[in-house]
Amino acid sequence: MEQALTNSNRVAQAIVSVRSLVDIRRASQKYRDADPVARRAWLSAQVLYCNAVNHQKPDPEILKADVAALDAIIAESANLSDLTAPEIAFALFHGTLGEYGEYYGLTARTLAGFCREFLKTAVKQSATYEEKKAAEPERGSWVLERMEHHRRKVAAEYAEQEEREELDARLESIEKQQRNNP
Repeated sequence: MEQALTNSNRVAQAIVSVRSLVDIRRASQKYRDADPVARRAWLSAQVLYCNAVNHQKPDPEILKADVAALDAIIAESANLSDLTAPEIAFALFHGTLGEYGEYYGLTARTLAGFCREFLKTAVKQSATYEEKKAAEPERGSWVLERMEHHRRKVAAEYAEQEEREELDARLESIEKQQRNNP
């Protein structure tokens, strides 16, 4: 996770489509699975980056408290802890640019709000749908396979029935001939 955490600023701008987000989710570890110390260090760097984007320099004690609170919020939330580091970096970066509404300061609450707003975006919802669809067994091919099997079975039964009727017709004609020619 440390490698993925360090590369997340570069990846933050790479989420441009559902496909890229699904690929990132496959390649990255979930936030909840990372080491707590590494998570907080990475989150601290992300919050500092967001503050730098807004030309702010937060007090180190306030920063430490905000990072601890944000880590707790993300780790405790089922939806937010499912996010990967690049997704969180993307949400925080674009939130500080004002894409998820106005905010009045970079606190743990607003940063968590950015992550929640990211979950509501069309790209994230479509990627979640694609990911769940890919995890399910493919039902379409199974249905087609069963239909093809049924079609073959019915065709075989139909051919067998025609064969029996043809045989019965020949036997009937032979019996008729025998009756007429004693």
